[in-house]
Amino acid sequence: MSITLTCGHKVQDTEECYEAATKEWTINEEGWCKVIAYKTVCKDCYEDYKKTDAILFTEAEEFDWLKNKED
Repeated sequence: MSITLTCGHKVQDTEECYEAATKEWTINEEGWCKVIAYKTVCKDCYEDYKKTDAILFTEAEEFDWLKNKED
């Protein structure tokens, strides 16, 4: 039985899954704002997120992402 990950790819085993907290943007009544998305992705997508500096590895990084006004 296969597992469909957040990235849309399928794997056969949970050992092929990578947990990631990623930098994201959303829009609400106040305009654009930063959010954090918690995802389970395949190795290739995880590496792509790492290459684009989109993964938040610690709670401190998550806090800084949400509080920092810069991109």
